Amino acid sequence: MGNLRAEDENLAIIYIDELDSLTPHRDLTKGELEPRLVGQLLSLMDGLEKEIPKGHVVVIGSTNRPDALDLALRRPGRFDLEIEFDPPDIDERKEILKILLNNYTNGDYTTINLDVIAEQTIGFTGADLLLLINESLLHAALEGKKSINQNDMLIVKNNIRPSAIREFNIEKPKNKENEIKDEETVEKIEQIADNFSNNPTFRFILISKDLRTANDISSTIAYLVSEKLYSPYLVVRTTRFRKKWFGETERSIRELFEKVKRLQPCVVYFKNFNAIAMPTDEHLHGAILELIDYLIEFSDDNNKVLLLCSITENDPVIIKYFEDINVIDVIV
Repeated sequence: MGNLRAEDENLAIIYIDELDSLTPHRDLTKGELEPRLVGQLLSLMDGLEKEIPKGHVVVIGSTNRPDALDLALRRPGRFDLEIEFDPPDIDERKEILKILLNNYTNGDYTTINLDVIAEQTIGFTGADLLLLINESLLHAALEGKKSINQNDMLIVKNNIRPSAIREFNIEKPKNKENEIKDEETVEKIEQIADNFSNNPTFRFILISKDLRTANDISSTIAYLVSEKLYSPYLVVRTTRFRKKWFGETERSIRELFEKVKRLQPCVVYFKNFNAIAMPTDEHLHGAILELIDYLIEFSDDNNKVLLLCSITENDPVIIKYFEDINVIDVIV
C-alpha cells in the first residue's frame, strides 16, 4: 500500500453476478421496481467519470441470459465490452474431464477413453461434466465397484441434459425404418442422414406427412446420424412458441436458435410446424420472418445443423416462404 500514488487510490473492481436479475429488460417487466433499479444503475454508471476523475473503476457483470438485459446497459459508455463464453468444444471437454477425473478418482481412470466421452457430450458445460462424474461415481458405488469405468459414464450420460438447452427436450432417437412402409421414403431418409453425416453442413428438411409418420421419419434420420456423429437430437414442440404478448413468439425463436448454435453438430426437429408458420395468421407473420432470417443465417454461416420440420399437409403457401433457402428439401 505504501507504493500507491495519490491518483491510484480510487482503483476498484465492482463485480455484479447474475446481472439479469437486477436489470431485466424494462419492456418485458410488468412491475414498478425493476424499471427503477435499471434506471438507478444507469445513472450511477453514467456518473462514475464525474465522481471519480482520478483513478479507475472497472464494472463487470455476468449473466447467462444476455437477451434478458435491458438494452440501455449494453451501449458504449456503460458495458463497453461483451465477452461470450460458449460451451466447451470437444478438446476443451477432454481437458476438463481429465482435470475432474484426476481430482475425484486420484488419477485412476485408465479404463476410460476420454476422446469417446468428450465426443458424446456435445453441449455439456464444466458443471455438466462434474455432474456426469459424480453420478458415475454413485452408479459405480451402487454396483459395488471401487472405481468408475467408461460404461458407467456412458450410462449416466443419457440421463443428463446439457445446461445450454435444459428447457428443451432432448430425446434418444429410435430407428423406425420398419414402421415406414414407403420404400422411396426410406431411401430418401438414408440419403439425407448419409449426406449430413459425411458432410455436416446446414440442411433444412420439410416433412409433409401425418404427424406420426413425420415423427418416425425424423427419429430415424436422427438415429442414423447419431450413429456416426453422436449428435444430440432436440425435439421442439412448436406450440410452445405461441405466446399471448406481441413479440414473445419472435423472442422465443431467437432464444432457441442461439442455443442451437452452441450444440453443433446436432439434429433439431420442429414438430407440427404449422402451429407457428400459418401465413394467414397476421399475428405470427413476424415469427415467420424471424424464423426465415435464422434459416438464411444458418445456411450462409455453414452451421452444422440438420433442421427437420413436420407440416400436416403439403401446403404450397408454406413451402413458398422457404423457397429462397437453397438448402431446403421436402419429403412428401
